[in-house]
Amino acid sequence: MATGASPEDHRSALFLRLPGGAFSHEREIWRHRGLLLQMVRADLRSRYIATSMGFFWSVIHPFLLLLIYIFVFSFIFAQRWEERGFAFTGNYAVFLCCGLLPWTWLNESLSGSCQSIVAHGHLIRKNVFPVVILPLQHILASLVHFSIAFGLFLIYRLAFHGFPGWRLALLPGVIALQLFAMLGPAYLLATLNVFWRDVGQILMSVLMLGFWLTPIIYVPDMFEPQLVSHWGEGAYQALLWVFWLNPVYHIVGLYQGLFFFDGTPVFQPAPWISVLYLLGLGLVTWFISRRVFGRARAFITEMV
Repeated sequence: MATGASPEDHRSALFLRLPGGAFSHEREIWRHRGLLLQMVRADLRSRYIATSMGFFWSVIHPFLLLLIYIFVFSFIFAQRWEERGFAFTGNYAVFLCCGLLPWTWLNESLSGSCQSIVAHGHLIRKNVFPVVILPLQHILASLVHFSIAFGLFLIYRLAFHGFPGWRLALLPGVIALQLFAMLGPAYLLATLNVFWRDVGQILMSVLMLGFWLTPIIYVPDMFEPQLVSHWGEGAYQALLWVFWLNPVYHIVGLYQGLFFFDGTPVFQPAPWISVLYLLGLGLVTWFISRRVFGRARAFITEMV
């Protein structure tokens, strides 16, 4: 006599429907978390090997970079905008860092992750190596540099513009959201680059174009007068929709909302919309990337 299916049978059926088993990649990452952290530390050490000050350079570089942002960009860009009739409201250095520092983390993470599997081909070919941790390694290593740079920015923000209040407590959540949103693209790029080496070059072009298409060094409403006068209000609204479809703009907007804008400006979506958009997009891209990675994994050793 047939018996009813047990809960374990239903869970097994669900696992079989997901590529590679339910949460198999996530479990593998967690199982090799020690190796992942060792590779992150090795990556950070390798950047400053044989230097007299070692890891201290990771503080000097972002500190000098912030000085350039604060003392050069804030005067040159803001002054030129005022000469063109656009008055920038607020401290431009704070506005710039809120966008440029997250963008730098994203740029370094995706660029490094794209080459991560190919660059470690010698490990993959010779050993039973957990390939699944490689793209995440570059995201976490870049996170360390981002944390140092953003920490220096926070010191500047607190010293010259006061305490941002309760919004500072939301910063870890925004960082975690950006990390989650980058996982899917990082794994997808790393997998595709194994089979089509042009992916890295295409990514460089996309990132270069994406920087200027994302309001990082400018605000959208600076285009409003000319667009409205020449093509009407609809042209400006269409431009806003282009920005709002850009996931990086939502990431940048969340940082700007924490440390620059007192409220949500009219040219930015509400924070809860950005959070839901990034969560949804992150889930979709992660599901696609883990499916592609799961199906391609058996061929990676032969291709690298």
